Parts: sequence; C-alpha cells; structure tokens
Amino acid sequence: MNEDADKANDRVFDLVQDYAQRVVDVLASSNEVLKLFPVVKTAVVGVAAIGSIRDEILNGKLAQFIEPMNEVAADQRRDMIARLESDPTYCRKVGKHIVEVLDRQDSYRKPIITGEIFASLARKEIGVMMFHRLLNAVDRLPLMEIDTVRRFVGSVRNPTERDLIDHESIQAMINAGLVSSHSISTIDSSRTIYSPNATCERFVDLNLDLKSKSGTHSKSSAARVE
Repeated sequence: MNEDADKANDRVFDLVQDYAQRVVDVLASSNEVLKLFPVVKTAVVGVAAIGSIRDEILNGKLAQFIEPMNEVAADQRRDMIARLESDPTYCRKVGKHIVEVLDRQDSYRKPIITGEIFASLARKEIGVMMFHRLLNAVDRLPLMEIDTVRRFVGSVRNPTERDLIDHESIQAMINAGLVSSHSISTIDSSRTIYSPNATCERFVDLNLDLKSKSGTHSKSSAARVE
C-alpha cells in the first residue's frame, strides 16, 4: 500500500513539474500566449482524480491569469521570469509558483488580479517586494472585500463614508496587509485610526479591482481558448 502511495505521489509531483514548465514555456514564447494556451492544457490530461490539481478548474484559472500577460511584450515576460528566479527573496520557480497560487485561489476575479500583478512586474511598474506584498494581499483578502479596498482608500478624507465601512471589512484588510492602524489617546478617551498603506494604494493605482470586475479579461479568454 505504501509503495502504491509513493508511486502516486511521484506521479503528482511529475505532473505538477510538467504543468509548471509548460506555463513558463508559454509565457516566454515570442507568440501570443493565448494562442499557445491549448498546449498547456495537455499537461493535465487524465489527472482529474488528483485533488491538488483540479484540471478543468485550474485551466480556467490559468486562462484568466494569462489574459493580462498576453498584453505584455514577450521580451518583458522573459525578463520578468529571469529577474524573479534570480532574486534571493523569491527562491522558487515561476511556473510552479503560478500553479500553486492559482490552485488555491477562488476562480472568480483573483486569477485575473494575479495575472495583472505579474504583468505589472513585467512592465516594471512595481518592484519585486511590492509584487510579493500584492500577491500576499490578494491571497489573504476575502473575495467579497475586493471592492472595499478602493472604497476605503477613497474615504481617507471623508469620515462619513469611512464610518459606513463595516469594522469586519476593515479587519479583513488589516489581515491582508493592506491597512495600518494606530491609537490616539487623549485625557478622556482613545481611538484607533485606520489608514491605507503603500500596498493598498498601489492595489488601487493599478486598478486591480476594476480590471477584474469588468469581466473583459474573462470573456475574451473564454472566447479565444475554447
């Protein structure tokens, strides 16, 4: 029984490695990545029984992820892969990282946002540290709070609007690393001030929420990879 389990685990590992390598090969191609997407899909044929890679769901997420990357020049994508894999704070293979991230994400909106973050890094709109922080924030932010981020940033100078934002929503953004807090004490009382940090402001500046909400990417992906 243990021998059979070991063989199954080895097969899972091999399939993940194969899938991850194909993802990198597609991103590094000089052609449009969406045209090459069907090639990636062949990497998970026959693995529907493997719980860690739900083939069709993962392929759907990858289609969403790839759409923003399709708008980035091939040389920028290759440079991004090289920069990440040589960065001491990254310490992993890009393809495997993408598979791991997408596999645990909700299939609605988050894969598109993740693709936008990678695309922003490829275009050098953000550095590697901000890249890490944004990916971590998206991973930890509840899906229903994605639109709250822009609302929170916009309420900085509007106390009335800030008061309308549920405290649990603010706590969720704190847990995701998007909001900072500090206490102000007076003789009679004390209160907590919540502020968007640099990661939160970059999330809004890059329009990660709007680009995932519009549905433009997901619709065009579905039409072009079938």
